[in-house]
Amino acid sequence: MTESMTSEEKTRCITAFQQFSWGRNRTIRVKKLAKVMRRAGFAPTDNELEKIFQSCRGQASITEEMFLILMEEYKSDLQITQDLHEAFQLFDESGEGYFTTSKIREMLLAGDEALTEEDAEALCSQADLDGDGKVYFSDFARVMMTPAKEPMDL
Repeated sequence: MTESMTSEEKTRCITAFQQFSWGRNRTIRVKKLAKVMRRAGFAPTDNELEKIFQSCRGQASITEEMFLILMEEYKSDLQITQDLHEAFQLFDESGEGYFTTSKIREMLLAGDEALTEEDAEALCSQADLDGDGKVYFSDFARVMMTPAKEPMDL
């Protein structure tokens, strides 16, 4: 796993954890994770918290080491989302919050590494599930985060 937290963020996480930890083993209850994360300077959404809770696999409490691992994963996910937003903005030049499938199809069919018409159409169909010809960020992120079922010949 790549280190995504700065030393300052790690220090804030450890300090926040220690403020909430209890018992001989110095653990925190999983249900207190949101408070500990906020104390450490993070602002997790409900969806992000749900993902973190799921990764705790039913444990009632976690150690400092596990908390730091969870925060590394959280930060990594935030970085991926930020990277996806930056990539999305390359296509959404007008800042309208979407780009058209015709624009992406044109780009996929151009250049030295152009896709076949069939592959370009399949990719556009995956991104535009409702068929309105627009690809919004959530659609873009879903396609980019979904592993390819079979490699395309480029």
